[in-house]
Amino acid sequence: MTPCTLYLITSRNEAAQRAHFAIFVPAGVNPDQRTLIEAMGAPMTGYTLESKGNYCPAQDHVEDYEIMRIGETDSQNVVDDETGLKYIDQSPRDDIELVASGIPTPGICENFLAPVNESSNQRDQEWTLEYIRLLVGRRLISSEAIQVVYSKRDPPTHGLRFQPSIHRSS
Repeated sequence: MTPCTLYLITSRNEAAQRAHFAIFVPAGVNPDQRTLIEAMGAPMTGYTLESKGNYCPAQDHVEDYEIMRIGETDSQNVVDDETGLKYIDQSPRDDIELVASGIPTPGICENFLAPVNESSNQRDQEWTLEYIRLLVGRRLISSEAIQVVYSKRDPPTHGLRFQPSIHRSS
């Protein structure tokens, strides 16, 4: 088995926002780029699955991001794109992407100001955690990955911009 390391990338534009989660699978030939797998969208519009090929985190315009190792998979589970061309695709090209394509992305939230949960009010963090659990269940990555991803989740009410009511005396 030739190992291929998988990474979690978390990013946010401001501290008050919920972090966006994505899984990065670097290439064996060029470890600075390869595939980024993520649920893209917003709670008001719903999310779609995207696989970005030949993606390079250092060339992204996101200012505040963190990359952490979550585990390894056998390199037979991933396919290198040798064209070098950037692309965004929704069709799976390898086993890692195939697992992602089998998980429904979160739809439009009925109440997007309600606290986030893993059943009725999901965002990309919850989808990513479900994706990692499925990769573990299929023995494509070790179970430690679940703890790494779970530890980076925001609290359920973070980034919802709750404005508590204040009773003001006249």
